[in-house]
This record gives sequence, structure tokens and C-alpha cells, in this order.
Amino acid sequence: MNKYMKLAIKLAEKGRGKVEPNPLVGAVIVKNGKIIGKGYHKKFGGNHAEVNAIENAGSKAKDSEMFVTLEPCNHQGKTGPCTKAIIKARIKKVHIGILDPNKKSKSGIKELTKHKIEIIVGEGKKEIKKQLNCYITNIRLPKRPHITVKIALTTQGIISFGDGKSKKISGTASFMFTQNLRRNNDCLLIGVNTVLKDNPKLTVRKGGKTPIRAILDSNAKTPINSQMFSEKGVTIIFCSANAPLKRVNALSKKSIVVIVNKSKSGVDLKEVFEFLTLSGINNVLVEGGNKLNSSLLEQGFFDKLLLIVADKKINNGLKAFNLKKKRKVNIIRTKKIGKDLLIETERII
Repeated sequence: MNKYMKLAIKLAEKGRGKVEPNPLVGAVIVKNGKIIGKGYHKKFGGNHAEVNAIENAGSKAKDSEMFVTLEPCNHQGKTGPCTKAIIKARIKKVHIGILDPNKKSKSGIKELTKHKIEIIVGEGKKEIKKQLNCYITNIRLPKRPHITVKIALTTQGIISFGDGKSKKISGTASFMFTQNLRRNNDCLLIGVNTVLKDNPKLTVRKGGKTPIRAILDSNAKTPINSQMFSEKGVTIIFCSANAPLKRVNALSKKSIVVIVNKSKSGVDLKEVFEFLTLSGINNVLVEGGNKLNSSLLEQGFFDKLLLIVADKKINNGLKAFNLKKKRKVNIIRTKKIGKDLLIETERII
């Protein structure tokens, strides 16, 4: 990959957590082999990366080349079309990482080509698609967020020791990896069984934004003295229509957001994810148990599956999931995290 596109990707990352639901975008302007302008999308509603890079370059932008991670927009939104700014700056060539899946962009390439600007597409495509996975999911599936399911398990596929006590399967390095995952997601989702067994805090340690906590609890069994209620941040509990009113009211009095699902037999996942999307949540990290993992995988409510495999042997523990049918995934990469092995996979669409 070209070094300028690498830099554009690095710049784009600076906007994470500030620009959503807009995409992360970075741009670099080069002339005679020298970087004369850099920019990225800094905040939602602010200038896009291309405009910031052009302003950084000033009058030197004429007859230069731009490297931008995502196809420049060609429509009027909270800001003007980026294509217009590129044309006005008289940039002669634009390298574009990936095309914009959002139809509202109205083909920025077509507009730039019409003004005789040379276009090159596809540099850093793999890396940029990974960086923009949430944005791409939100466009392709507008009624649900991007969903990452993370499971720590043994080589036998076991996620608990089977003695009813809360013990860690994976090591310290994997714990830190999970903390970083939490920082980069808007919402952390678990089932009530995890609450009852582990009484987790569901926070981000050592700084960083704590994601919204979402609990699937059809019968409103979550104890009102749970540790997480003493922590900073918002907690949402999803109950079924048959949840005892007394329990629902008790949780509501703790300043917890309680959403009663239409379903009487349990919590409908589709309804949950539609609610989270309407609430402005773009990505969800799931740290569930056997039941929740199985439901998500069977119903196809996941985009990425992260398996953290620990070299431990447990004879009578709980399996990671029980699927009635096979679910195929693409393996993106494998990586050592301390003594554990990370297997990163994505859903096959």
C-alpha cells in the first residue's frame, strides 16, 4: 500500500468516537513527492477530511494529488460537497481507498471525472474496509448496529469451569485487549445469567469512555444492588412483556432505563437492535454466555466473531454455544495475545 494512503488511514482513526454515525475519513495531499496538506474528519457536523486537508495545503493544492480513504461525497449535508472543494482547489489526481456504499453520496467519482480529474481506486482497500466496518454495516443493514461477539474459551470450546464460581479463562493480555474493545464500542451487551453469576462492573478500566450497558433480562431478574449500577454510565435493561411489574418498577426507580419488549416469551433480538440503532448506537460488543451466543449466531445477529482461545483443560464446564445448524465464517487473522490465541472471524453474508 502507498505510504500516503497509510498515513490517511492513520489520520482517519483520530476521529473514532467523535464522528459517528459519519464514517472515519483521512486525506493527504502530495505535490512533487512532498506532503503539503493533511486532514481528517474531526467531529460529527464538522468539515470533512478532504476540506481540512485542502485548507491545510492552501494555495499549494493546485496540480497536486490527494489520497483519501473514502470516496468524496457529492451531496449537500451538514457541510458542502467535498467534490466541489476538490475541483475548486484544482487538484489533478485523487487516489480513493474505497467507494462510498451510501447512495446519498451521489457518485463523487463521476463528478470528479467530469472535471477531468484523474481517479485511482482501491489502494488500501482491505485495511479501509476493516476500519469502516461499522459504517458499512450501518448502511447495508440500517436497522441494526455493527455487532462483534467476543468469546473467551478453552481449546475444548468451554467458557466456564462448571463449579458456579466466576473465574477468568484467558490471561492478562487478553483482558487488556477486551478493555480496548470496550473503549471502541458504543454499547456492551450481555445476558442476565452473566449478571447473576459474575456480578460484573462492565466498565472500562484506566480511562476511556464506558460504553452503554445493555442487559437482556426477560423476567427482570437483575438484582438492584448489582455492581454495575454503582458505576458511571447508562444501563438499559430489556425485558419481555410478561416481566413482573414489581421488578420492572424496582429497576426503574434505580434510574435504570427499562425497555419492555413486545414479545411475551422472551426478548426479541431484532427489536433490541432496532431500539439501539434508533438511540444512536452504531456498534455493539457482546460478552455473553452460552444462551446469548447461540441465539446471536443462529439468527445471524453478528458481523464479527472474536474467539480468544486459552490453553487450558476443563472437563465439566459450559460450552461456548450450542448451535442447531452450522454457521460458517471467514477467518480474517490469527494472533497471539500473551499466552492466548485470538481468532478473528467475520460473518459470511
